[in-house]
Amino acid sequence: MEWLLLLLPDRFLPLIFLGISFALIMGFVRTSWAIGMIGALIMFALLEPFLDLAVDSIIALLPFWVFPILAFFLFRFLLEQILGKEGAGSFLGRLAYDFFSFVFRSIFVLLAIPFRILSGILRRPL
Repeated sequence: MEWLLLLLPDRFLPLIFLGISFALIMGFVRTSWAIGMIGALIMFALLEPFLDLAVDSIIALLPFWVFPILAFFLFRFLLEQILGKEGAGSFLGRLAYDFFSFVFRSIFVLLAIPFRILSGILRRPL
């Protein structure tokens, strides 16, 4: 949960702080959880310039083919946060099945195009 705070802009930090405070006052969350989340907010706010610099330099050093792999792992992480481990596995399995079936069907359709053109020419009356 704390890592999702890194994706939010700085303008949302006071709103998140107020939301955590309100939830603590209303009794929706425990005090230890609220203190931990507020500590994480402060830590991320202080470390943000250094994290941005580190991420930018790491991205500049990586080859281009690594980005789809990183995107896959980020997508899997987000799915595990939303659906759970088993739900993410089922979702990604179905997505991989759909992708590979689309690729193989596309290959066969592209291979059949010359034969369809030839049969269209041969069916035409003279």
